[in-house]
Amino acid sequence: MMAQVKRCFAVLLILVCLFGMVGCGKADDSLLLSEAERLLRLSLVYNDLLFEKGIPINPTGAISGIYQEADKETLIKEYGFSNLADIKNGAKQVYTQAAVADLFRLSVESLSDGTSLLRSAYCYDNKDGVLYVNREGLNYKTDEVSFDYTTLKVKEKKRDVATLSILAQKDGDDKSKVIEVTMKYEGGVWLLDSLTCIRF
Repeated sequence: MMAQVKRCFAVLLILVCLFGMVGCGKADDSLLLSEAERLLRLSLVYNDLLFEKGIPINPTGAISGIYQEADKETLIKEYGFSNLADIKNGAKQVYTQAAVADLFRLSVESLSDGTSLLRSAYCYDNKDGVLYVNREGLNYKTDEVSFDYTTLKVKEKKRDVATLSILAQKDGDDKSKVIEVTMKYEGGVWLLDSLTCIRF
C-alpha cells in the first residue's frame, strides 16, 4: 500500500513539474515577444536613418567636400539623436555587439579594396562632434517597411538564442513577406542579433 502511495505521489510530482515547465515556457515566450516587439519598433529608427530615408541634411549647413552638416534640430526632434556618437550609443541598446558592427559596417563605414577607396563613409562626426552627411546619399538603400506585430511568433528558442518570424510590409505598396529575426541574450538582456532592413 505504501509503495502504491509513493508511486502515485511520484507521478503527481512529475505531472506538476511538467505543467510548471509548460507554463513557464509560455510565460517566457510572452516576455520574449513583448521585448522583441519593442526592439523591432526601435530598429525601424535605425532603418529609417541609415537605410531608407537617410539622415536629414541642413540645406544651409556647412559644407566639407562631399559632406554637409546634418540638420541637428530635426535629428533631435524626430529621433532624439544629435550626432553619430548618439546614434551608435542608441544602437547598442537595440542590437548585440556583432549586429551593431554589421549595422555600421554596412550603412556608414567607407569601403576599400586595399589600394583604392570603393565607397566613402556615409557620415561622420567632426572633431567638435558635429555630424556631417554624405550628399551623394546612402551607402546601402533598402525599402521602407513596417511590421505587422500581430504576426510575431517564436519559431525556436534555446537558452540564450531565439528565432522569431514576423510579416514585413513594404510601405505604400501591397508587397509583404515573412522574415526571420534572431535575438540573443547578451549582457543580461535580450537584443536583436540580426538587422531588420529589407529589400523586396
